[in-house]
Amino acid sequence: MASPPYLPFARPTLDEDTIAGVVEVLRSGWITTGPQVKKFEAALSDYLSGRPVRVLNSATAALEVNTRTGRPLR
Repeated sequence: MASPPYLPFARPTLDEDTIAGVVEVLRSGWITTGPQVKKFEAALSDYLSGRPVRVLNSATAALEVNTRTGRPLR
């Protein structure tokens, strides 16, 4: 049986602004729930015409919320 085709690794394209943003977050001490997350949620909510938005760290966390609330995430 032949092996499946190799999936090549691609290097990410990260500009200096992106790197500086990551450093800013790391130095703030707020990696998961800090002010940058709130800004991102607000910007995403604006983009979605004001719909409520909460971001999670994984699909597993989203499934956990769905299981506990009994409501699908949309």
